[in-house]
This record gives sequence, structure tokens and C-alpha cells, in this order.
Amino acid sequence: MGEVDVVIQGGGIAGLALARSLLDGGLSVSVVECRSTLETGGAGILLQENALKALSCIGVSAGDLGGGHSIKRINLGTRDCPKAMSIAVKGRALGLPRYQLLNCLQAGVDSDCVALNTTIKAWTKLGDGRLNVELSDGGRRVCRVIVAADGAHSTLRERVQQHKTRYRETGQHCWRFLLDDIDHDSESYELQNGRSRLGFIPTAGRQLYVYLTESSLDEESAARRGWREVQDSINGFGSMGKVIAQRIDSETTFLRHPIIDGPVFMPVGPDIIFMGDAAHPMTPNLGQGAAMALEDAAILGPLLRTRDPECASKLFCRLRHRRVARLCSLSYWAGAVAHVSNPGLRRLRTLGLQCIPAAVVQYQQQVFNRSFYRQLKRMDCDLDTET
Repeated sequence: MGEVDVVIQGGGIAGLALARSLLDGGLSVSVVECRSTLETGGAGILLQENALKALSCIGVSAGDLGGGHSIKRINLGTRDCPKAMSIAVKGRALGLPRYQLLNCLQAGVDSDCVALNTTIKAWTKLGDGRLNVELSDGGRRVCRVIVAADGAHSTLRERVQQHKTRYRETGQHCWRFLLDDIDHDSESYELQNGRSRLGFIPTAGRQLYVYLTESSLDEESAARRGWREVQDSINGFGSMGKVIAQRIDSETTFLRHPIIDGPVFMPVGPDIIFMGDAAHPMTPNLGQGAAMALEDAAILGPLLRTRDPECASKLFCRLRHRRVARLCSLSYWAGAVAHVSNPGLRRLRTLGLQCIPAAVVQYQQQVFNRSFYRQLKRMDCDLDTET
């Protein structure tokens, strides 16, 4: 494939979602991915209402996602009070293994459009305004625009900004995994226990997506932790934790990583557009990282289909920058509050969960979702009318 409309670096959620949107709109696409496969596994994901709306905008329904599990309530609490705050979502959230979402997105992208084991090496502008893109495997593409969707550690971002991305360390580490054959009540939970958090989300049948976050370990100590240490930590979360801990053994596959974020980077230009974690790496504390990538695809896809690259880049940045910047900040501070070390502040945190009416949180969630819906309606507005 030599000439295409858009070259996308990154075959994760952001890149595949955008590719699907562009292909459905009649544009030609080339996705370049440094890995040898697009498959992934191990962790799960919670798709909330805004993420499901974004998916519908690129032609993916909840039914297309296969074995996802409809969530009735999202509960926030502690080891001793698991439902300090219980928020009814009434099926407007879906838990599923991460690979199922990627497989669904990949199904809408022809394999001929994907180049594995390669990255963008360089690009130059041709006389007609198009870009000549050189790949690390010796291949070449000619396109209208490059989209960087290669994750929080984006190589394209570092090349454009001409320095290493300055990530913000939170001092927290997370272990993620899937467990089978566990009874659940179709509700998700996040429990706090000192400077640790345990979350679990039904994904399919009797399967749970589980994550453990701790802020009492340095990088070396976190890297040395084995399954028994993870099991011991989860055992400290009361009866619910013990049910999960007894299912963990040496065969359990863990994904471990430090929790970091970074500044929003969305430069306006006709050559390269940044989206997803490449543009706004955020902590997972609010469960919105993948949702923001899907929202980006739902906005950027139609813009690239209907406008020239420079206009699409300007409008995309104006529509998205404020929303993602605010969410990055909120997500960081949500993690900081969840891991406070002072016992008095911990009690205050629990009291806040118990005293704030769930209706207030539900209203805030509606406001949060509506701001995305307004962006969808404003896509076709002139730049002069955008605020």
C-alpha cells in the first residue's frame, strides 16, 4: 500500500477505533504498529456511558462486543463498608476483557491496512502538500496526514516536541488480572484500605477483572512482588478480598505498571495529529483513559473525512483540549485522595463517600457525558463559533 489518506502509528484502542471510523467513511488508511501482533490480553476494562456512545459513533454497538457484562451499580467504599457510595448505572456501563474490545475494533480494519513490526522513521512534505512517510522496515507511504496514536510513551510525541516526555510519578503501582469462576452480583467495586485500593469488575459470566493499586512501594520493591505478595495484600480487604485472594495462584497472569500521567500535548498543525494517550496520558483512577481515546476517534474521524488536515487539527484541538486536560487533573487528584496516609484524612474520605448523595454524583456524571455529546453536535460548526 503506497498512497493512503491517513497513516496511523499505533494499533491499540485509539488507533484501531480511528482506523475503523475512517474506513467506514470511505478513506484509505495504513496502521503501523511496532509489535508483531495486535492481540493483547490479561486485563479488563470498564466502558461507561460516554465510551459506549463513542463506540456507537464509529459503528460499534454493545452487542458487537461479545461477552461483555452489563453493570448495574458502581460501588465505592472501604474494606469494612464496601458500599459507602453506591451509584446506579442501570446497564449503562459494560465490563469486558480488554482483548474483546480490541478484537472487535480490529474486525472492522482489513489486515491489508495494518503493517506490523514497524514504526514511522521519518516524513517529508511533498510539493503537493502530501507527506512522504518512511517506515523503519524500509516501506513507504504517501498520505495527507499522520496520526500519532502510539500510547503514553509515544515516540512520535518525543520527536515532535524534541525532548523526553516529562511524566508525573504518582508513587503508585498497579497489578491487573482476570480471574475465572467467581460469583458476583453484576456490580463493580473499588475498596480502599489504607494506602491500597482493590477494584473488581464483572466482565463475562463468572469472570472478574481485578486491579490492586498500592502506594507504599518503590519501583524495585514493586518489581519483586510475586503472586503470594499480591494475594496477601488482597486478603487484607475483608471478606470480599478473601474470595478473590483464594483464586490467585502461580498460574495467574499479572500486568504490573507504575501509575503515571503527563502534560496534554495537542499541537495544531497540518502534518501530524496526536490522540489518545499519545496526546493526553492520564492515570486510570477514574477509568476514563480508554474512553477518552474512543471519544477522540469519534470526533477526529468525521473531521478528517470532511475537512482538510489543518482545519481538522485546529477544530479537534479546540473541541478536545479543555475536556481532556480537566480530566487528567481530576484523575490525578482522585488517586492522591484515595491514597492519603494520614488516618484522620482517611476517615474524612470515608465519611465523604457516605455523606455525598449518590444523586449528586449521578448528576455530575450526566454533566460530564453531556459535554461530550455537545462536542459531537459542534463538530460541523465553523471555527469562529467554537469556544
